[in-house]
Amino acid sequence: MISYFPQIYPDELLYSQLARYYDKSGYMAYIFAAEDLFESRWVRPDIEFLNSYTQDAHGVITKNLPLYEVIIKHTMFPYYGRFLDKERRNKAFSALVNMQGGYRNLLAIPKTNKERYLRYCPLCVNEDRQKYGETYWHRIHQMIGVDACPIHFCSLINSDVLISSKEPPRLVTAEEVASENCVYTVNSNDTEKRLYQYISTVFKSDINLENDVQIGDYLSYRLQNTKYMTGRMRNMKALTYDYNKFYGTETELWRIQKILTNVNVKIKDICMLAMFLEITHEELNNPHIGESIKRLNRKKVYTNAKPGTKTRDWNEIVNIS
Repeated sequence: MISYFPQIYPDELLYSQLARYYDKSGYMAYIFAAEDLFESRWVRPDIEFLNSYTQDAHGVITKNLPLYEVIIKHTMFPYYGRFLDKERRNKAFSALVNMQGGYRNLLAIPKTNKERYLRYCPLCVNEDRQKYGETYWHRIHQMIGVDACPIHFCSLINSDVLISSKEPPRLVTAEEVASENCVYTVNSNDTEKRLYQYISTVFKSDINLENDVQIGDYLSYRLQNTKYMTGRMRNMKALTYDYNKFYGTETELWRIQKILTNVNVKIKDICMLAMFLEITHEELNNPHIGESIKRLNRKKVYTNAKPGTKTRDWNEIVNIS
């Protein structure tokens, strides 16, 4: 029976709360804690999401927050699922709420060959210890593609806690491994700093699960009345050129096109385009366009502004890999 369970901190991963429970409960070995927490004591604790919990564990986890809020505020679901289409997003969310498998196949999790570790910001560590007496694993430090703290802009430090299905089951607190005195650099690029803040704000915002506007449709709609759209003609070359100049990147035209055609729904890529177009995070999280605009976006798409440009069929574009 679970008699003690710590309060969860702001933006803390659920995994982190479970690790702090294990650390403070005096178990002789991890396996005994696993018997109290998980339906299968052999399961690997899911660092980014959640597991199937015992009735007792489910009760203490949801004592102050219903499970759907735990998922929104204390897992990485909003980072990987926010901009999926409504059906796919809700299917993934339902699988998490019901503590079922299969949600990873639905979420927009970037594929990478590099090993990923839980990360921390040494300045956040110091502030946490001053405020709470301990530090913890923050969600905003685990965002793929964001390598600096969105608060302090210093480089994030890899711990030795591997985020992998091959990792042996264990619960490790940030307090055990995080150091305030490690060497780090501070990002001085103002555009990147703004972007990291923007992504973090979008990530931590509530999700309207019932919104059925696809984000590529909305971003296409927001191109209207800009120099990147003349009538139904989308000037992708000008858009790509200005985008790359703004960020100092060499992003190819087709990569931006994939965002506008709902093929790429990764949060960082969408936020980069949205911030470039001066779309606020409130607008991005609650996109609204009329049904006529949705039909128009799916009817004809132009890929550049050269005279004589032919329209491309929507379904053909969406199926480009």
